[in-house]
Amino acid sequence: LVAGISMEAGIAMNMMERHPDRLLGAILIRPAWLDCDEPDNLKILKKAALYMQRGKSYQSFAKTKEIQTLETSLPNAVRSISKQFERIQGAISTSQLLKTMIADKPINKLSSLSSFFKPCLIFCSDNDPTHPKGYGRLIHSVLPNASLEQVHSKYIDAEIHITEIQAATKSFIAAQFP
Repeated sequence: LVAGISMEAGIAMNMMERHPDRLLGAILIRPAWLDCDEPDNLKILKKAALYMQRGKSYQSFAKTKEIQTLETSLPNAVRSISKQFERIQGAISTSQLLKTMIADKPINKLSSLSSFFKPCLIFCSDNDPTHPKGYGRLIHSVLPNASLEQVHSKYIDAEIHITEIQAATKSFIAAQFP
């Protein structure tokens, strides 16, 4: 069984596409990619990477229109993005990681997942600018044995978000792998 959140959900999809015989199933939590590089939902992280690469602080990035707009609607999403500037690896390493990650894609074609017949649980939520609910729905639409769970947004109420994911995951595992 493979599971992943955000980027790791992309890694899990890559494993589903390339090595389905090695997996019992999958859990994809808030996928941030499909089968294209440079997705629109990650433009804000790409911009953050450019600020880091240029040696600019988060305080400078916080003045951008994107962050100011997001701050009014989803301040917890802004805090999540700001943590990229605090990573122990440092600004240059983090900027390189983000740029490389965003420029890549986890799978070749979304339709290739249609040959993954094993059970899959997909989580998505509203109010998540970097993990669009539509991505979860699209992935669900091509997987023949998938369940889609809509949960509270991490950015609205992280505690409810985690509780819902834990409960659904526990139920999924109990039902699929008794």
